[in-house]
Amino acid sequence: MESVIVTRHQALVEYIFREKIAPQGTKVIPHATAEEVTGMHVIGVLPLHLAALAAKVTVVEMDIPLSHRGVELSLANMDKMVTGVNTYLVWDVLSCKETVPGAD
Repeated sequence: MESVIVTRHQALVEYIFREKIAPQGTKVIPHATAEEVTGMHVIGVLPLHLAALAAKVTVVEMDIPLSHRGVELSLANMDKMVTGVNTYLVWDVLSCKETVPGAD
């Protein structure tokens, strides 16, 4: 499955490559479209309507203090704030009612 990184934050890209969450050379895009994420393994943060189009979404989870929100983080900041890496499967419940248990 092909992967793509979706973020506008350079430190996050550096972290993803350094930690081998995605291989070097993985395409990086700052703002995703439906066409760019459909069926892909997306590493980054997506709105739910786009995440539902991806095959899976891997997120670098962070605990960011209020003092650092809205500012560009450094790789050193990220090292202190990352709390884990999780991969999610996201479905649009209305489009898959009959295939996802509990979707009704």
